[in-house]
Amino acid sequence: MIQRHIACSEGMMDLSRRLARCPEVNVHDRPDEPESAILAHAFWDLEDSFRKVLDVYLARLVHEDLDPPEIRRVLNSIGEEFRHILYHMRDPHYFRDFLDYDQADKS
Repeated sequence: MIQRHIACSEGMMDLSRRLARCPEVNVHDRPDEPESAILAHAFWDLEDSFRKVLDVYLARLVHEDLDPPEIRRVLNSIGEEFRHILYHMRDPHYFRDFLDYDQADKS
């Protein structure tokens, strides 16, 4: 069994407190929720999604002899995980500048 980096909700709260020490994180606080909590929750969920993509779906594509319909199902599952990953990249305000492709193209 692979050990999670954020093993429980207490670990997520510890990470949130650690992130809250960074002023560049706190500048994005919302009235109803600190940015550090949003980031910690995102990392909690992202850990599962990354593991699924790499350890389950990519492993199947590389190591199993799948027929075309099963390949399509695995690729669609990867796409759903990517959708979830993108949500957690867009939700925290901290990462929004990294996702502004128009700005990245100008530099």
